Amino acid sequence: AINLQKVGIDNVTLEVRDGFDETAYGNETYQAIYIGASVSQVPEVLRQRLAVGGRLVTVLGSAPVKRAVLITREKDDTFSHKVLFDTNIPALIEGKHSLTTDAFVF
Repeated sequence: AINLQKVGIDNVTLEVRDGFDETAYGNETYQAIYIGASVSQVPEVLRQRLAVGGRLVTVLGSAPVKRAVLITREKDDTFSHKVLFDTNIPALIEGKHSLTTDAFVF
């Protein structure tokens, strides 16, 4: 939030939440959601938290190549997906279980 203030952005509210906890949201929807690690699939609870026109950015897939994607909620039941670039970042961990299948072995 401090970095946003430094560059004069004052119309953003940052929230850090457990994206898998369906009880953490109530009926709130968001214009933008960012998942800060890679996942094998976007949790449905987060897809449902997007407002119509809202965007979600995350990295999907498994090593060695994962893809940064932009998911936009076009209508109540319609989502578009756009691949932004290939990358490889660490997988999101929930408790002791990885949410991706990074099982690339030589």
